[in-house]
Amino acid sequence: MGRLPFNMPYAVDMFIRGALRLVGHSELANPDDMEVLAWLLYFVVSLLFVGGLVWLGNWVIRGYVSRHSHAATD
Repeated sequence: MGRLPFNMPYAVDMFIRGALRLVGHSELANPDDMEVLAWLLYFVVSLLFVGGLVWLGNWVIRGYVSRHSHAATD
């Protein structure tokens, strides 16, 4: 399996290393594991961001439909 080149930003590297130290798993701070952990971090952040956008869109649409359905029945 080929590997993609991945230059991790310094802030992400330090965040992951700090989190690993905090939970007591500093042994995972090697280059191979750090790359996978960075991809996992990006995936989780993306899921939370997209989930928040979907929730916000649903909330806006429900409010719009609720207001307009009451106006149509009055």
